[in-house]
Amino acid sequence: AGLDRIYKIDPKSFTLDPNSAKIETLSAGLSRPMSLAFDSSGELYVAEWGRGQISTVNVKNGSVKRTGTEFSRSVDITFDSSGTMYVASDDEVFRVNSSTGDFNSLAKGINQPKGLAFDNNENMLYVTSGDKVFRVEPFASPEGGPGSGEYTEIARGLDKPRGLAFD
Repeated sequence: AGLDRIYKIDPKSFTLDPNSAKIETLSAGLSRPMSLAFDSSGELYVAEWGRGQISTVNVKNGSVKRTGTEFSRSVDITFDSSGTMYVASDDEVFRVNSSTGDFNSLAKGINQPKGLAFDNNENMLYVTSGDKVFRVEPFASPEGGPGSGEYTEIARGLDKPRGLAFD
């Protein structure tokens, strides 16, 4: 296993024997891939921490395309249902314009944000950091628009959470 690749695992190959899973390299030549996310069209995006870039990977042939959107250190990515990408990097959370690649800061001052996830209604974006979880207001009004940038600590005392999920 290297720090420059992502793997494809065939879920049908799983048995009680952990050595039986069919694992193959999907793509190599990445620089410390930290997070994967699919957009609504099925395109696979990769947050490359080492390059500070977001890249796309063709799931059929493994080819990599750099999006041109650069961050200091891209750590996690997620999408909302409208296709807008959100990126955690250094001490900020960014909203990325999918058409232009331009990005604006949504929340500053969250120390080393890691996991990003929306709640089921996409009303709030949640971020993990250190031993904490923060709730970020992604929209300034019910109509959408730029986020308020406000965030609230809602949990602490965790052991370095890296991700979130909602049911």
